[in-house]
Amino acid sequence: NNNNAVIGIYSSTYYANGILPKQGNNSYYKLLSDITIPQNKTLTINPGVKLVFPSIYNSLYVYGTLKADGLQNDSIYFLGTKDPNYSYSNYGGRIELGSTSVNSSVSYAVIDSLGDSYSGIHPGAMTIYSSSANITKNNLKSYENVGIYVANDSLPSVTNNKFGVMSLSISANG
Repeated sequence: NNNNAVIGIYSSTYYANGILPKQGNNSYYKLLSDITIPQNKTLTINPGVKLVFPSIYNSLYVYGTLKADGLQNDSIYFLGTKDPNYSYSNYGGRIELGSTSVNSSVSYAVIDSLGDSYSGIHPGAMTIYSSSANITKNNLKSYENVGIYVANDSLPSVTNNKFGVMSLSISANG
């Protein structure tokens, strides 16, 4: 475990299954580019992990499986930040579960300052194209446009989530 560490994640696509373990005190992972999890691959994020999206141009795209299941007393944190290089952007990127994503789950997570409206056709802090996703018991604190955007007739399970007072909590298209 690393204390007070910033661990950069830089890669276009991960072609192997992976686990992000919890690090030491005041440590977090920082996306340095878009991250893609392809079909038939799984990214597991352990309870207590903090994943920072430092710009609108840093998102997590999941076409395989995302397992981000925190615990009631040990959440996972997806945190966006305002990038001073882009005056038109106030939030980080987004989490997108693509149409080929299967059995993805996000629970007991804090999702804060993701989903910048400048991102155009993908307005949600979390955008879901997959019907097999289970999104439950999360706290979506701050987002610019939509907390969870459900697209293309997908029917994910979205239950018992808390939403900040923003534009829309959940929006569906399709």
